[in-house]
Amino acid sequence: MKNKIGILGLFLAFFGMFSCQDAYEIEQPGLLDDETTFRTVNDLQLYLNGLYTSVAGLSGLEFTSIYTDELAPSHVYNGSNRDLHRWVLNSATSQAASIWVANYFTINRATRMIAAAGNVVPGDNEVADYNSVLAQARFLRALAYMNLQSYYTTNMADNSALGVPIMTDVPTIADRLPRATNGEVYAHMEEDLNFALANIGSAQNNHFVSAAAIEALMARMYTYREMYSQAAVHANNAINNYGIQLASGSPLGTLTNFYGNNPSNEFRQIWKDVPTAPEVIFQLKSEVQGVGFQPASIWFFNASNYSGSPIWSMSLRVWDLLNNAMPNDVRRYAYVDPTSVPEENAIIIDKYPGVNFAPLRNNVKLFRLSEMYLILAENHVNSGNLGAAADAVNTLRAERVYEGTAPAVSYASATEAWASIMHERRLEFWLEGHRYVDVRRLGTRANQAFDRSDLDDEVSGQPLTIPLGDHRFTLPIPFAELNANPNMTQNPGY
Repeated sequence: MKNKIGILGLFLAFFGMFSCQDAYEIEQPGLLDDETTFRTVNDLQLYLNGLYTSVAGLSGLEFTSIYTDELAPSHVYNGSNRDLHRWVLNSATSQAASIWVANYFTINRATRMIAAAGNVVPGDNEVADYNSVLAQARFLRALAYMNLQSYYTTNMADNSALGVPIMTDVPTIADRLPRATNGEVYAHMEEDLNFALANIGSAQNNHFVSAAAIEALMARMYTYREMYSQAAVHANNAINNYGIQLASGSPLGTLTNFYGNNPSNEFRQIWKDVPTAPEVIFQLKSEVQGVGFQPASIWFFNASNYSGSPIWSMSLRVWDLLNNAMPNDVRRYAYVDPTSVPEENAIIIDKYPGVNFAPLRNNVKLFRLSEMYLILAENHVNSGNLGAAADAVNTLRAERVYEGTAPAVSYASATEAWASIMHERRLEFWLEGHRYVDVRRLGTRANQAFDRSDLDDEVSGQPLTIPLGDHRFTLPIPFAELNANPNMTQNPGY
């Protein structure tokens, strides 16, 4: 991980002499002749296959896991990302830059493909495939904009606040795009997603864009915008219309089977990347050979066990919640490697246990059905129906126990309900890249910020949280972009 960060730093330093947009593959003379490259629907499909491998799946995951209250230094911690873990955040922070660059790389490639598709005339028997390819590209572009909006706008629910620059065409070397308003960015996303939903077809494969994935992204987008009635429509569609079910946490079975390559426990199957695992709506596929995503390499050097040179381990606060608050919770086993030594504060991460012959590689889960239930819970709290909110949370909790019954929740106030939903999201989506965004959008309603144990840093006495409303709950625009683009506006506080 240390080497990767260094390479990224050199990459950004180079592009700081030019425009950060150069990193987005700006159109330059002789670089790419789209009329030559894209002649057939098959050409578009081949390009789309490559686009999937470039989707930003790990940049936000790395930042969120280290920056929030999800991790603690391991028993062999080497000082990696110490400043980030201590909430030092500025325009030179490499992770803030990598999120920006990775998502604009996807946006530029998708935009290039969509523009080039205008030169392709599909045959009569190719129209459905042609429309499906465009639908997938437009979904991936909208997903990248959603990622950017989640980090770089000060208020996702304010249409007049500054969002991120919009690329409607393949940019030229002279372009210096200003930030658009949130309303303009969301309108662009809605246009893409409405087209995608109308043209994607009925195929359901969670390694590719599907109607269920489009519904899930729309549910997330409207939730982040606090447009809860619209979010509920799409969340209900994702739950009811595509045959996707929550994974059961029961039975646990033997630990040998549970931690094996073909576990019978459905919830563990998700993380072991068993092809028949339920609940996953959309994930980025990691091949054992060739291009592959390595989420565990963020936290380990060699393998996801005690002797695999772990840089980070589960935070003591999360461990306490999993091990004590609901002791029959399957996530306590699915997320924690059996080689852990709690008395050494070595709670070894096993949410991404690796696949056969590739110990650090796993699929990256971008949308799971559990998120849709918690979106419904938010909708009910927002509308004042605390009983329905509790029902949605209890439906999920019932599937996360491996024996007995989960303690049912009920709410006496909206603040209590928001805090409960944040608690469920904290455990359910641990190390899936949600925590930073969840605290920044729900923290004030729930009266909850980051919550670390004093043992979640290598030196006791470090701050355990940052105050809600702090400017560091919005990422800075990267220095390379500011340096090269005079039309760019920095976020407050940086």
